[in-house]
Amino acid sequence: LVMEKIERVKEHLSRGEMVKDFLKEVGYKSLVGLTHTFKKYVGQTVRVFRKHYTTQLEIKIIERTKELLLIICAVLLF
Repeated sequence: LVMEKIERVKEHLSRGEMVKDFLKEVGYKSLVGLTHTFKKYVGQTVRVFRKHYTTQLEIKIIERTKELLLIICAVLLF
């Protein structure tokens, strides 16, 4: 049950939502409780998780953009 809550928290965080906006929806009464449990099970704070997730997403977007630019260049050259 705890891991299901943590997965829902991760989903909300990956969408850029603020913890206070979904705290009760995922079954926590307090920010302290959620952050303590998140750190215990995920091994990092909510802030670090959000920053890491955002950075990884930005890297994927940059890589995909490079791929698309290469394809466009190849098409234009032919």
